[in-house]
Amino acid sequence: MIGVVPPATLVVAEVHVGDLPTGASWDGTTRAALAVAEVAEGVSARLSFRIRERFAREAARRGADDPLRRLERGGHEVGTHAHGRRLAEAKAAVDACGVANRVVSPGMVQGDPGFLLAECARLGFAWITDAPATRAWSFSGWVPWRPGPGWRPQGVPLGPIVVESSVDPFAWGLLVRDGEAVRHRQPLDAACFARLAALAADHERRPLPEGCPRVFLWTLHDHDLCAPGRSAPDPSALDAFAAFLSGRRVVPAGEAVDATPVSVPAAPRSAPPAGASRRAALG
Repeated sequence: MIGVVPPATLVVAEVHVGDLPTGASWDGTTRAALAVAEVAEGVSARLSFRIRERFAREAARRGADDPLRRLERGGHEVGTHAHGRRLAEAKAAVDACGVANRVVSPGMVQGDPGFLLAECARLGFAWITDAPATRAWSFSGWVPWRPGPGWRPQGVPLGPIVVESSVDPFAWGLLVRDGEAVRHRQPLDAACFARLAALAADHERRPLPEGCPRVFLWTLHDHDLCAPGRSAPDPSALDAFAAFLSGRRVVPAGEAVDATPVSVPAAPRSAPPAGASRRAALG
């Protein structure tokens, strides 16, 4: 077990599926995602899967072999993932697989966060898991929050609750800078998960608003546990992943939201980000 987080912390492990790297196949990605789910189930952890449009369209075409339904039957959360655009199309593709699909990671860094929050509300998502380009309030990444009026266009009602990423992907080794380029570390190893455990321990020591649950949300992709050019997860990477999950209260994001008080803190925003464009979200 790697650096246990006290049980009061709700750990949300989000797995993005369908961000297909060069050379990856649908079948290979499916095998990787199901292998990750199986390892989690072996340590009584339930993951939060976020699915890209292209992967979901093929999953729906497979019918009885749809892996999204298999993930949901295993107790995992299945929702939508986009990169700041084609959000409605991505939701429709995941909906076609017959899963609950109440949660979304819309790709706020790639689009206009304010517009995407409003679009998520319009599409009927109950909650959002993502990392806005700027921190919305002082407890971002620690507890769920609801967008305040400054985040919503006039007339838009209260939108989905946001469960925000708690860690910088560079800080624990998920992403690596290679000169001016950025790449995913493949495969993730025990040292990466040890750094993640240290960040989780630091997270646990921070004070919170009274009555709010402490949530530690972190994200990886199915292919991050595979060697470059391979679709099967590396056994040592799976072992390190399982060791991090073991002993922690790893729950779907929806359970973290359910544990949040009715009076969710509302994060204000004074102005939209410079250069924000609707085109990024509409794509």
